[in-house]
Amino acid sequence: MHPHLRPLLVALTSSFALQNFAAAALTTPRAIHSKDTMFISNIRASPDGFERPVIAVNGHHPALLIKAKKGDEFELTVANHLTEETMLRQTSIHGIFQHKSSWADGPEGVTQCPVAQFGNSFTYKFNAGNETGTYWYHSHFETQYCDGLRGPLVIYDDNDPYRNDYDVDNEDTIITLADWYHLQAPSINTTIAPPVNATLINGKGRQPVKPDSPLAIVNVKQGKRYRFRILSLSCDPNYNFSIDGHDLTVIEADGQLTRKLVHPFHLRGHAFSVIQSAGSPNKNYIDPVRRDVVSIGDPDRKENVTIRFVTDNPGPWFFHCHIEFHLSGGLGAVFVEDQKDIKSSDRAPPPSWSELCPTFDALPTNATFVSTVATPTAPTAPTNIPF
Repeated sequence: MHPHLRPLLVALTSSFALQNFAAAALTTPRAIHSKDTMFISNIRASPDGFERPVIAVNGHHPALLIKAKKGDEFELTVANHLTEETMLRQTSIHGIFQHKSSWADGPEGVTQCPVAQFGNSFTYKFNAGNETGTYWYHSHFETQYCDGLRGPLVIYDDNDPYRNDYDVDNEDTIITLADWYHLQAPSINTTIAPPVNATLINGKGRQPVKPDSPLAIVNVKQGKRYRFRILSLSCDPNYNFSIDGHDLTVIEADGQLTRKLVHPFHLRGHAFSVIQSAGSPNKNYIDPVRRDVVSIGDPDRKENVTIRFVTDNPGPWFFHCHIEFHLSGGLGAVFVEDQKDIKSSDRAPPPSWSELCPTFDALPTNATFVSTVATPTAPTAPTNIPF
């Protein structure tokens, strides 16, 4: 439901710049709305100065914001315009409960097959009910979202209880943090993440070969209070976020952990109560924190975590590690909740849902197995770079 605020345990190679509002405002691409079409394609881009194939949404990388208001009906059509044969298509929205629409939850192999083949599309229809706040959407096929199919989704609340605590909350105050690799996702499909080449803030970053690549800029006015919606879209690293010389008050958080998330486990379709946090001897049954992602702790210390949730949402719900490389290696399980009532409680999926698996199964073997992609070798980094 909320942005993932994670501790930084890797060297950031991107910077975040706050500029006085006197600077000219940057042009923001049109956001995607609750009833809209998302064209998924591959383009060439150089978010950190190194050019490589990336996945774009409606021609843009980083992927566009999806915005809605509380109570909106979602009708998102996802169209596969990928021409790279290693890129299948499938999208999942992180944090939405999908009550009465479990078929639209998105995880490949759990609730649907990928949207395979160029020109095919699929429409996700659901209502988020009373859910509001900051979420994100991403591919749930292998490690594909590491290639760029990941972006923010915000459901605004006109009656936000914190409305009097800030002056500005708009598309320009959404901040995404993401790891970036020069290898394409099929080449890094491993349970052990490779070294990160760069960290991207709002899709821009730097690496030693291109220390002058443009950085993300957020314009602010002195004296104004800003609500920054901060999301970690990473495949592996954890982040701490701060603004030099300023205090930040967290008004929404899905995780406020101080140690590395060895395995940050995410339960789809629910929020849960954290009865006992990793490393803590105490249990809290009175007013436990509510989350949809939690660290299970340090295995070297034999830590564990205890969660509790109500089984009030019939459907197959994925419970998995959200380090993408661990998930790709199989670190996940499916909770089939109230199986006999799934069909009767869900709104019926569209006929196109039943066509996804036959289309996927009809693909040739070389199109459905992950294969190594030849990626150009980056030039040798110069020495004595003036950071």
